[in-house]
Amino acid sequence: MASPNPFADLTDPFQAFEDLARANTKEFCRRSLPPANAARAGACDLRPNADYECHPNSSVPSAEPVTVFHTQLPVSLSLRRLAHVLASRTGGDALDALLGLLVAIAYCERNRVAITEAMSARLFVGAYRVATKAMSDTVVSAADFASMAGIGPWEATRLELTVLRGIDWCVHGAIGRPAGDWGTASLAMLEDAALDRISELPRADDDACARRERLAAAPPRRERSRQKPQRCCSWAG
Repeated sequence: MASPNPFADLTDPFQAFEDLARANTKEFCRRSLPPANAARAGACDLRPNADYECHPNSSVPSAEPVTVFHTQLPVSLSLRRLAHVLASRTGGDALDALLGLLVAIAYCERNRVAITEAMSARLFVGAYRVATKAMSDTVVSAADFASMAGIGPWEATRLELTVLRGIDWCVHGAIGRPAGDWGTASLAMLEDAALDRISELPRADDDACARRERLAAAPPRRERSRQKPQRCCSWAG
């Protein structure tokens, strides 16, 4: 029997995406608790001094797969507020922000990524850049966008290219066509489409995500070979 979807009744796609990220983060924290604290796995403490295990030099739970979108710094803005600030600084509007969210959703769909709090902001920044470059008539330069987003130019390009590769360089296909007609599409129709797709996104408590986590954590298998090992060149002399 399928578990009830806690995001089915939400009407704000930005809030739904953020709530899903929060739920996935809590699940990864629960999985990262040491065995001695497994009995307290029902409550997840997200404070910096929490007792769950983290990746080296990171505050990200050890059970959470780390990507280029992860950040160690907490994001003080909500996703909707971040979208509003980014759109206002770059001359965009609500449609641009929503298109960016749809691209971020598509990235998670195609790569089977369980969105978390540590990666949602940077993923949206990269997705917003991809969406506006493809759908807007006027686009700010890469350097200006990076400055407006509060990141370096190289990092902004890195996020953009990672999103593009993740959606197979097909921006229009990632955004989709609500009701099959862009000419009559409204913000409400786009929001409904986003909510429907968010409800189907991978979750950290899904079996598929659990299998992916186990495969990522498993040590690589060493292939046996009867050939003699070849000597490698040493640049150290």
